[in-house]
Amino acid sequence: MALPRGEFVDADYEPVDSLLFEYPAPRQVWWRLWVAIIIGLALGVTIGFLTEFFTAGNAAPTQGIASSGEYGAGAVVIQGLGVGMLSTVLPLLLVSAVILGAYSLFGTYAIALSAVGMLSTLGVTMATDAYGPVADNAGGIAEMAEMPDSVRDNTDALDALGNTTAATGKGFSNGSAVLTAYALLAALVQDSGLSPNPRGLVSEFDPLPDATAAQYIFTNDRVSLVDIYVVASTLLGIMLPFLFGAFTMLAVSRAAQAMIVEVRRQFHE
Repeated sequence: MALPRGEFVDADYEPVDSLLFEYPAPRQVWWRLWVAIIIGLALGVTIGFLTEFFTAGNAAPTQGIASSGEYGAGAVVIQGLGVGMLSTVLPLLLVSAVILGAYSLFGTYAIALSAVGMLSTLGVTMATDAYGPVADNAGGIAEMAEMPDSVRDNTDALDALGNTTAATGKGFSNGSAVLTAYALLAALVQDSGLSPNPRGLVSEFDPLPDATAAQYIFTNDRVSLVDIYVVASTLLGIMLPFLFGAFTMLAVSRAAQAMIVEVRRQFHE
């Protein structure tokens, strides 16, 4: 078998990838991979907390949407859209940070491990996600059976909790999908030959057209979705319209509510 050959400095193997990331020494590999998994796990937990904050019935965003119902259905729609758009900002920032941070640990492989770490709680997440339809059906059965209002109040509270758990499951799936999609894209590009893989950049059995890996990369440099900085910038660019849209919608909501209050005051007078 042909083994990759790299630059040995103090008996350390230092291969690079297509973005000139220098892989660490063998003695550093284990803790870097472990940290990558922990980063992914922390990302999943954080997205879960953020999702709960924006969807829980006793949290400020949901209470704000409910209180806007005092000013009519239009105010509820505007406030809900604004809060929903705003809820995408922090998760996308965190996903971008995890992509950059995991890559600095062990390249694209660490990003894939972060996705694995994020999905390590998938069993609990899917179990709680399945709770929502059960509570929803219980509420419908109570309504059709014409049970007392107290029963319906209990099922409504359970239904609200079920909506929160469902949203949390979607947050986990969306966040891990971004990390997994990047890892799969990087693997596809490297295996198809569109971008040199780490072995090809250091192996004497698979030489590059130019003398060194750096010369090859800079000569063939182009904007590519395999570049982590392009990926992070794309995610931030996707997030900005939602951020500005949220600010605009919430400002319109505040102005509309103030106008409604003033109109009602004048009518009362």
